[in-house]
Amino acid sequence: MASEPRPVVGLFVEGSSGTDPLRDQFGKMWRALAEHCGHDIDLRVFGISKGQIIRLGASPLPPRPGATRLAKKGQVQLVGGGEPLDVAIARAHDSSPLDRVVVAFDYWRPNQLLPVSGRRGCPMREEVAFVLRGLGASKHLDPKFREAASQLLKRYESEESLEPRGGEPTELEVIFMSPMFEALLVHDEATVLRALLGSKGRPKDWPKFRTHEQALDKAVLDPAVEAATRKRNAYSNAKARWGLTIVEAAEPSARLWEHEITRRLCRILAV
Repeated sequence: MASEPRPVVGLFVEGSSGTDPLRDQFGKMWRALAEHCGHDIDLRVFGISKGQIIRLGASPLPPRPGATRLAKKGQVQLVGGGEPLDVAIARAHDSSPLDRVVVAFDYWRPNQLLPVSGRRGCPMREEVAFVLRGLGASKHLDPKFREAASQLLKRYESEESLEPRGGEPTELEVIFMSPMFEALLVHDEATVLRALLGSKGRPKDWPKFRTHEQALDKAVLDPAVEAATRKRNAYSNAKARWGLTIVEAAEPSARLWEHEITRRLCRILAV
């Protein structure tokens, strides 16, 4: 008797798909994280940009202070290229049907179409609501994804305290990575040391991992990789490569698996 096909999950995650598509280091990194969760699924990883998220918004609000800017003073960019997120999801679903969609994105840099302070006082709820509102109103998405987004939006637009939901995940889920994906790596200094330096120990120019900086890629991981390789901006120039190296170095008891990004990933990938 033939076994039932595994659920197909499309993970649309902010970041680069890697400089060498044949190695698919970005996809491998996320699949390595997902494999730790132990769910029997077919995970398909799609890199997206902040610009694709921003293009969900139809309101011509002024840019938010602190949003990513072009080198020329006063000009504001929509970070990265590509079609709007809902169109990207629709194309992937049309090409090969998805049972569930997961959208994962960073807080930093913040969405420049959002007001500086939201009525709920929580940047996570404002950012997530923005994404869900755009997906729920999309004319391109499969109805099951639109409906799931609209239902989830009610949760994030409410004034109630948010607690982890029970039951099975819906057809569309969101992971808000605060301040950015790198928070997961910086949470586990021991694994980063092991991945970059093996048994050599901490060098003198090793950065502080306990920091209030939001740009963890620049403030922590670039200096860490430079301490190991003597190359400037090495992490930023090859995030997928170094991210995969660190994730693959994580032992079963590593702190990396305890971070909220990993824990939420495991919760919403559950079959």
